[in-house]
Amino acid sequence: MSNNQAISRRSFTTSITFLEKPSEETRKALIADGFQFDGKSKQWYRRQEESSVVSEEEVAQHLAA
Repeated sequence: MSNNQAISRRSFTTSITFLEKPSEETRKALIADGFQFDGKSKQWYRRQEESSVVSEEEVAQHLAA
């Protein structure tokens, strides 16, 4: 059994598209929650990243799935 460890990183983007301009209160809440507005696509988006230390065996199990 190996003691080799790896850093596993995951990232994903959440996007929100409103049919009409959201209220000032909603816009402030989105900004406070880390969202940014992209004027070109008219979407609010937030990129999230997570990382953890895992064993080599865990990596192998993930690849086999």
